[in-house]
Amino acid sequence: MKSFFMGSVKDEPPEAVAEEDRGSQKSERGSAKSGSAKSASVYSSLSQKAPLASPTSNSLRGSSEGDKPRAVPADEAFVSGADISTTGFGELQLSASLAQSLVECWQAFLQSTHTPEAAGEYVCAAVHEGAPIVQALFRTPRAIQGMRFVSTFAELVTAVVDPPRLRALVETLGFTHCWVDVTVTLIASFRDAILDLFAVMLGDQFTLDACEAWKTLLNYCGGSFIFMRNHYAERISTLLSNWKLVSGASAREVVLDAGDGENGQPGVPSEEEEVEVAVNIKESASFLSRFTRQTDAEGRRGRRSAEKTKKGASSVPTTYHEMFMFNAAVIGMADRTWLADVLACFGNMVSHIGNAPRLQEECDILALRIAKSTTGSVNLREYKSCMLSSLRSLLPKNWSTECEVAWSWFWEHVERMLKHTLGRPLTWEAAVGKFLSRIGDENFVMRQEIYHNFSHVGVGSQDVQRSNVFMRFITEKIVSMTAELFKDPVTMVDSISALGLRHVGYGISTELFGPFVTVCISVVKHAADDDDLLTAFTWAFGLMTKILARTITEGSTIVMRAINKNVAREVQKAISGAPRGERASWMLMVQVGTQSISPLAWAIESGSYEAARVMLCDLLSFRADRDRYYYGADDLFARHPDVVQRLCTDAPVLVSTLFDGLLWRSRVTEDSTRRVNYYIKHLLLDQNGGFAPSMEWICDFGDPVVVCHPVINLLSDVVWSGLASMSFLYAKSWTTITLTIFLTSQSIISRLDADDSMNRFLVFACRVFIYGLSLGHFLHAHVTKVYAATRSKMYRWVGYVAIPEYLEDWHEAVSFALMLSLIAMLFLEPIIWCWPNDGEMFHTSCIQADKVMTGYSIFSSLAMFLYYTLLGDLVVFSNRLSAFSLVCKNMCAEVSLCLLAVATMVLVFASAISVLDQDLPEFRGIFMSASNLAQMCLGMVDGDTYEAFKEEPVVLLTCFAFVIVTVFFLLNLLVAQLTCAYNAIYSNMAGLARLQRMRIIVETMPTVPLRRWEKFVASLQLDKKLEFNTGDVGMSGGIQVREPASANPTTVDVISRYGGSTSERMPWPESDDTEDDPEQCFERMEKLMVKTMQRLSSLRDTVQRAPGSGAGTSGEFETSDRQLDASSDDV
Repeated sequence: MKSFFMGSVKDEPPEAVAEEDRGSQKSERGSAKSGSAKSASVYSSLSQKAPLASPTSNSLRGSSEGDKPRAVPADEAFVSGADISTTGFGELQLSASLAQSLVECWQAFLQSTHTPEAAGEYVCAAVHEGAPIVQALFRTPRAIQGMRFVSTFAELVTAVVDPPRLRALVETLGFTHCWVDVTVTLIASFRDAILDLFAVMLGDQFTLDACEAWKTLLNYCGGSFIFMRNHYAERISTLLSNWKLVSGASAREVVLDAGDGENGQPGVPSEEEEVEVAVNIKESASFLSRFTRQTDAEGRRGRRSAEKTKKGASSVPTTYHEMFMFNAAVIGMADRTWLADVLACFGNMVSHIGNAPRLQEECDILALRIAKSTTGSVNLREYKSCMLSSLRSLLPKNWSTECEVAWSWFWEHVERMLKHTLGRPLTWEAAVGKFLSRIGDENFVMRQEIYHNFSHVGVGSQDVQRSNVFMRFITEKIVSMTAELFKDPVTMVDSISALGLRHVGYGISTELFGPFVTVCISVVKHAADDDDLLTAFTWAFGLMTKILARTITEGSTIVMRAINKNVAREVQKAISGAPRGERASWMLMVQVGTQSISPLAWAIESGSYEAARVMLCDLLSFRADRDRYYYGADDLFARHPDVVQRLCTDAPVLVSTLFDGLLWRSRVTEDSTRRVNYYIKHLLLDQNGGFAPSMEWICDFGDPVVVCHPVINLLSDVVWSGLASMSFLYAKSWTTITLTIFLTSQSIISRLDADDSMNRFLVFACRVFIYGLSLGHFLHAHVTKVYAATRSKMYRWVGYVAIPEYLEDWHEAVSFALMLSLIAMLFLEPIIWCWPNDGEMFHTSCIQADKVMTGYSIFSSLAMFLYYTLLGDLVVFSNRLSAFSLVCKNMCAEVSLCLLAVATMVLVFASAISVLDQDLPEFRGIFMSASNLAQMCLGMVDGDTYEAFKEEPVVLLTCFAFVIVTVFFLLNLLVAQLTCAYNAIYSNMAGLARLQRMRIIVETMPTVPLRRWEKFVASLQLDKKLEFNTGDVGMSGGIQVREPASANPTTVDVISRYGGSTSERMPWPESDDTEDDPEQCFERMEKLMVKTMQRLSSLRDTVQRAPGSGAGTSGEFETSDRQLDASSDDV
């Protein structure tokens, strides 16, 4: 059942409403003569489409005295409907002639408009233009609202001959209007607009009887709406209070739901309210459990043990969901699959009983879900019986006749709302699927037409017209969403809600939805050849629009609106009104249904860094009243465990702001030291108690300045000294042992007496260890990784060679090169080549080995270099050594450039000298020339050599030029480059060293045993509350250290302390920071200057208008001087 009005108005007190009604009645009497002329002008455009008679609405409606409310006796079974009755709701009895005139009038109106869609357009135009006071109440698109008007009027006309049916229909309509502040003025305006429409469209066919019948019917409906709004308030309150007790909510949740706080945010309950509700919940929920225990004990005569009795009692249903499933199984309705769908939507329907559009939305969603889960008939009364039995069981003390009537009344209205939709979604789904399968090329034409029509809609549509392609994408997406809504309603409703929350961040106005949907429906109407198809699209578009509009409206909190402005003062102002107990949730959670959005996360993603900075600073501020401390770090990391990654990726400028908020320094010194609290719990531990990935994200970020932050310094030092250092050293012990054995075999024992059999055996044993264990370890590791990279295609092509991506790590590359060197050594091993040697074993020198000894020695030397390189990570045990090694690595690039330049010069000069006509043996050919030039560059040539070059002056001059270019220019240029590069690296040298250590920590932590990790975490005592000062116990989650008092002088208390009320529902008092904020100081000064200029301008005008009196003028200027002095004092 659809409603007339789809909007909301502000609540007004009864006195104001009555005064408004009296004023409206007087204005109607005064403007009665102009009503016909106004209506004729409003519908002049409509009259051009068909020949219409001049309206005489004044004479048809008669006197306006019938607009006054008339009290009707409570025992009156039938009302005449001539007046707008607001104090009773009986059955309307129309005479046969009036009922016949009403039906004929409606049929004539439909015939004059040809189609129901056109009739709906006429009705919308009449209401919007003829009754402007009602126009603000509508929220749905005009096309959808027009169809609702037509369908509702048709049902009323059909039911007018059946008073009980008409009463039930009007009761349902009144229920959907309970959320609208319906007044007599609104009813009279709406009624007059409809009567004027009929007068214009029908002319002489709109008889006096028809006018009287429509007036009576509309007065009856409007008066019933007012009566129901006032009469059903107690029922709604009963439903909500009962539901909070049986829904399994905690005491705090029950009180929070009882009333919202400011700005749409939930309020914070007092301790007394929580205790009272907790007692009610406990008594109601445990009554059945006690009864079951007693019955069980009596039936089994005490033979069950105490443990089994306790177990049986704990399995008794205590929530509505559990009790309903229990009763459904007992009654024999467990096979009704649609019951689960109703049960899933039941909580939302009850919770929004006072919001009829939201209730209708939930009923539409429920109809979709039932259509997908059940193919047979659905008897909704079965749910009612099981519902009432479950509620009676859960509320044995609170249940009463009023509760029985309220819940029965509620479910009857839900049944009526479902009746017109239930069973139709399957038909609509088939029509939409058939349409989408055959449109083909028409899809492009439809998108073009929608884009063209929407571009000519009213102001505001240009905000979303980014491009033709973008609008086509939106149109195609809406059509596909319509089909998906019928196929998978549960997933699609969540997706639409998530889309609406994203639109909250975009700042999209809901005013654009109505025109866009109207355009879409008009285009579909021209393309559709089936009434079911048009109805399906209209219904689906309307449902999606309602969900989007509701989500955007509920999600558009003052914090989200301030984020869109990205102004620090606006965000601070929006946050300042939050209750101190809910202040963090205002910045971290906006919940709409099952979907949620974080204002802080949206500010980071959308680039509103100023707003995000304000929220981070506010969340990580220390505040205190006389009872407790408030600190939002726990809430921040609970809502966003990946906040460090978000900031490093999307807002690097805010990373330091986050870490600054995790640090507290005392302004009080003790023994030349001060307390410093580092709240690193959430940087160290994840939500499951494991090692948090925060350090990995910081390593990926790679900023040496951030790594040097005191919080990160302490975090890395604690983990390194407590866990990672020993695990890292243990991992490097194998490489150290292998290098020791390799060094012993190749450099020590092999140089001893080769004829000693013991020495030969030791060499053989060491090399067996190297080839068997070390090489075997490398082979197993790299073969496994290469195979995995090949299967997952994790490799890069370098020319025609595929290089696995894991070799991009220098440690893995060195390990791979060492494996190849050991393989080469194994093939060239002298012991193998000399195996049969006159009966003696393990010789390394023989004729056969002499052929491969050179290659073997080269690979052996290379392996020695690579072994030492693998142990280069050990420098991380000292930050100074690590920093020095990093500086050396960064200088290698400059040295490489210099060597490349020197090699180029050697090649150039060697080539030039080799073509000269000279007989010097040192420069015969390019290779000899390059060798001697390289020796000159390295200073390996003495003066006698240059004396021998005198015989060839050209060669001598060329050598001088080479020495000048290489030694004097390139080498000095290298020194300058190294100096500049060192100065650039020096500032970040410590940060780079710490970054290297942190990478090693991240790589080492997965190898730490769980037992060692748990012992390490327990030793930190992160759950212990830290002291701010002596006797001032604060929050837990950190580590306290003492630093020298002169290290970071602090003269201001970081904790903001407030007196007064300690209630969590009270906001924090506004702090006066204008003197510390230069921007606010300048703003205040600007306002004072503007005020002063206004005073001067006003004074000038006064002087010019006053008669020429010197005394008066002098006095006025003295007054002006005093005002200026006062203004300057304010500045």
